[in-house]
Amino acid sequence: MNQEIKKIIEGCKQIFEIRGYKILKIENYEDCTDVIGEFKDESGNKKKVIARIPYKDPVGVNVVRDFAELVENEGYNHGMILAISRYTHYAKKEAQKAKLEFFPNNFAYVNLFQHYLVPKHEIATKEEIQALKKKYSLKLWQLPRLYQSDPVAKILGAKVGDVIKITRKSPTAGVYVTYRLVVAKEFY
Repeated sequence: MNQEIKKIIEGCKQIFEIRGYKILKIENYEDCTDVIGEFKDESGNKKKVIARIPYKDPVGVNVVRDFAELVENEGYNHGMILAISRYTHYAKKEAQKAKLEFFPNNFAYVNLFQHYLVPKHEIATKEEIQALKKKYSLKLWQLPRLYQSDPVAKILGAKVGDVIKITRKSPTAGVYVTYRLVVAKEFY
C-alpha cells in the first residue's frame, strides 16, 4: 500500500471521528479499500456507513455504479467515495444521482479543526436555528453563505440548507458566534 493511499485512509478515519462515526473495520481489496462504520441518527438508531477508496485512475461510472449497488444491497445508510485519482464527468453525475458523497482527489485530508486559527464549526440544531430566526427576525437565505464544496462543510457532512454554527474566541468580544447557510455551488 503506497503513501497516498495511507494518507487518504487516515483522512477517512478523521472524517469518521469528526462526524461521530465509529469505525468497525477496514477491508483492503485488490482494487480498493473500504472503511466501514456506524453512527447514531437524531433518534438514536444505529446506521451503517461505508467509505470506499478506489485505486482506479480515473474513477469511472462503473466503479460508482458498483459501489452504489453495494451500498443499496448491503443495507448501508450512507456511502462515501474518496478518490486517489480524478473522477470522470459521468462518475460525478452518477454519484450525485445515487446520493453518494464524494471527495475530490485534490481534497486536503487533514484535520482542519486541529489548527489554532480554525474556530469551532458544527452543524446547528433545529432548536438553535429556530432561536436564531426568532431573535433576529430573519430568513435563512439572509445568512452569509458557505459552499457545500467548502472543505469544512465536506468534513462535517453538511447538506444544502444546513446551517453551520461557528464559535470564535475574541480578545475583545469574548466568545463570538456566527452562522452560515450551506448552499450549492450553482446557487449564484
